[in-house]
Amino acid sequence: MRYIKKPIKIDAWLIIQEELDSIWDKKKKQDPHISAFGGKLHGADVWFKRERKDRYDKRKGFGNVIAMIKTLEGDMIVRADDYLIKGIQKEYYPCKPDIFEKTYKQL
Repeated sequence: MRYIKKPIKIDAWLIIQEELDSIWDKKKKQDPHISAFGGKLHGADVWFKRERKDRYDKRKGFGNVIAMIKTLEGDMIVRADDYLIKGIQKEYYPCKPDIFEKTYKQL
């Protein structure tokens, strides 16, 4: 059988690296020794942390700030250029830009 998505309105935000970095920098000023922390990202409860440049070689250090979010499907990573979507059940989840652009249009 074939189906079509019902037209529903959602709230979504394009996440940019500067936004994640700004949140990280504010928290690091409060506590310079912190390596991860919980907070809000457009209303969603997330954990912020720095991603390792190479997960196999710890000597390469850390790269970009990312956010970890609990979704109905499990824990997911929100990276810069992902969309953060607030669903119809008030749940939040990330969506890659190519999928978002094929699935949604701005009102």
